[in-house]
Amino acid sequence: MIKKTRESKILELLNLQGSIEVKDLVANFKISENTARRDLKSIEEQGLLVRTHGGAMVVKQQYGFMNFDSRLGKDKVVKEKLSKVAASYINENDVVFIDGGTTLYYLYKYLRNKNNIIVITHSLPLIYQLSNSQGIKLILIGGEVDFGRKLTSGSIAEKNVNEYHANKAFIGADGVSLKKGISSFESKEADITRNMILNCDKIFLVCTSDKIEKEAFIRVDPFEKIHCIITDSNLDEEIAKAYKEKIDIQLVS
Repeated sequence: MIKKTRESKILELLNLQGSIEVKDLVANFKISENTARRDLKSIEEQGLLVRTHGGAMVVKQQYGFMNFDSRLGKDKVVKEKLSKVAASYINENDVVFIDGGTTLYYLYKYLRNKNNIIVITHSLPLIYQLSNSQGIKLILIGGEVDFGRKLTSGSIAEKNVNEYHANKAFIGADGVSLKKGISSFESKEADITRNMILNCDKIFLVCTSDKIEKEAFIRVDPFEKIHCIITDSNLDEEIAKAYKEKIDIQLVS
């Protein structure tokens, strides 16, 4: 198992258990104690755990691992503004992938009165909010239900995404950088996002500015795959300038 994949699995265990011991990592991943300690040190340097004597504890406040309900109210006004701008790019006869997450959830407010569009998503709350919209054909990506994050994921969901082609995809990310591209804290969500990008013509990344020039530990796709970034105007001026030289970036105030 490669280091990045192992780190992802370690964080999933920490998220479930709250803490973990080095001896458990040795047994679970068939690695040495030194390798286990190096993995924990690497993850700690990313701010995702706190090492303890003989193991580690999860950083409870780490935003990337909070469930959907816990994240929904964070930056609500900003997320709604970003979703409104994102929705303006969705036109009649479009077929669109919409990623899971709380920022893209607010798209429902600006899509529900549109007509003749097809929405393909693994977001359960978005499906619910758009279920009475007569002008929208809804396709739910099938798979294992993650009740905490309120979406579907897993191998079945990954294969299901590959059965469709969209002309636009609206994706989220836990991090994006010019050098490392799009990244995520969660491997299952990363796999779905990656397949949406693979099966789409134009990619819109919609995220709050605190995600830009940040890196999560799971690579999703290179920066070059993105066609447009929609973020808020709190972005650092120098970073905004660097991005404008590379890509269409919409700064929403």
